[in-house]
Amino acid sequence: MSKRSRRSCCRRFPWPVFIVIAVVMAVHDWDDDRPSRRRTVKVEHDLPASAPVAPPGGETAASASTNVPANALANAPAAGLDREPFGEPSLMRNLYLVVDASASMGGEPGRHCLADRPFPTKMAAGQAALRTFVEQLPDDVNLGLYVFDRDVPRQLLALGEADHAAWRAAVDGIEAGGRAHLEKAIRFAVDRLVEQRRRQAGYGEFRLLLLTDETSHDLRDAAAYAARRGIPVYAVGLCTGAAHPMADRVYSYRSAERFADLLLELEASLTPPPPFEPAG
Repeated sequence: MSKRSRRSCCRRFPWPVFIVIAVVMAVHDWDDDRPSRRRTVKVEHDLPASAPVAPPGGETAASASTNVPANALANAPAAGLDREPFGEPSLMRNLYLVVDASASMGGEPGRHCLADRPFPTKMAAGQAALRTFVEQLPDDVNLGLYVFDRDVPRQLLALGEADHAAWRAAVDGIEAGGRAHLEKAIRFAVDRLVEQRRRQAGYGEFRLLLLTDETSHDLRDAAAYAARRGIPVYAVGLCTGAAHPMADRVYSYRSAERFADLLLELEASLTPPPPFEPAG
């Protein structure tokens, strides 16, 4: 090829384009070796890594112990409760009492009911037992109180440190009357315990104590609501008998036929479960 032909060929070839392509390819290969600059989204889970999840059946021996991280939210929490952030870990025990003060509690105990100590009404016996119970309460227990009397279900004391004077005033002011609102009361108490469990980052103990003389309710839906959220229900019946419909629904059920039994069953709601020993 002559010199003139070579110069003509060089002028026709797009050298600037070739140089730009080469530079782009080199930059691309160098960028592949660097860490990715893609924007990442941090996913924050509701449960802390150290908090085990309780089985749907409620509190187990391991999760109820104050030495073991308690059952953080067991399953789907009540609407809106999952939006509250976790607080600081705490081993405080939490007991929320639901007291039946319907019209039947205003009746006489009966000849064989609470015979070891006479009371004019079952409500009077319940009030006396609750006052004694709180006076003996340890300092590491938060307490809440929900009552339905005169057909007005309401929270008398929010879940928190036990104020003995406020507790006595609240209990003394209960007047039996109206219908039993067990389902609504249990659901309300469960929600308050779930909220408190989140404030304690899943640590501690969380129990619901029900005092009632109701015999016609098996509490199927309310018991399932509590179980799904890992809240054990301790039910104490005033002379309701062993064959109560809710005996198979709640975590613990006892019938108090004597006043001494009533005191013992209230105290048992705070008794630590036996040590957990894994099989094998």
